[in-house]
Amino acid sequence: LTQALTENRTVHLLYYKLSSGQSVERTVDPYLLRCIRGEWYMAGLAHETGYVSLFHLGRVRSIDLTQRRFDRTAVDFDADEYFRHSLGASHSEENVPVRIKFTGWAARYVAELHWNDTQKLTRHKDGSVTLDMQVGWFEEVAAWALSFGELAEVVGPKELREAVRNRLQSALGLYT
Repeated sequence: LTQALTENRTVHLLYYKLSSGQSVERTVDPYLLRCIRGEWYMAGLAHETGYVSLFHLGRVRSIDLTQRRFDRTAVDFDADEYFRHSLGASHSEENVPVRIKFTGWAARYVAELHWNDTQKLTRHKDGSVTLDMQVGWFEEVAAWALSFGELAEVVGPKELREAVRNRLQSALGLYT
């Protein structure tokens, strides 16, 4: 893969898609490798879809370097823009404003880290913080907020708040 990146060469992948639980074949022009929270990912143009997709390298079942080369200078890909509205390993063309309030240790933890290039943090006198940011994928931010348990409250938007509430109700059903 590093050779493909260095030489601007297309690769052929057998890739396990977590969303479907099945392996798919993809022909990809690799644009970048990035370590995100300790896991390696490749962003590249998937010929089958015509989109720049994100591939978790741990799910690559096989990789073949092809003889095909692509013109990297003709590619309109900006890694900072690509990841601008994510919290980690995701990408979306959308960007929706979200607001989450944190208390206790979660407030201190959230305040000390950089989560997203669009984040704005408001500190409150009671020690809580409110984090405002633009995100692209609700599933990612919902899971992230839920990881803080009762120390995080999604304030908005309404759709995200409802999604988190629904996930909590489903989870509660497992414990009754």
